[in-house]
Amino acid sequence: MAWRVTVASIACVLVVACAIALILIGFSNPRGNDDDDDGPGPGGGGPGPPDPRPLDPDHPWWAELEREFSAYSESLSGRV
Repeated sequence: MAWRVTVASIACVLVVACAIALILIGFSNPRGNDDDDDGPGPGGGGPGPPDPRPLDPDHPWWAELEREFSAYSESLSGRV
């Protein structure tokens, strides 16, 4: 019976020690906006992803896309 109390006590001490360690790690590595970060987002980082290329409406597929979308939207207008 005494060994069960000893094992339970050791387990409780380990749980408390791990909780304290996690709390201290959390305070030493705060996640938030720093004044000296190099890019968007919290905690610094790079310049972020590049901006997407703008679509060129003169591409040959653009007219086909517009026709298909127009036909699709007209097919939905009767359902609403």
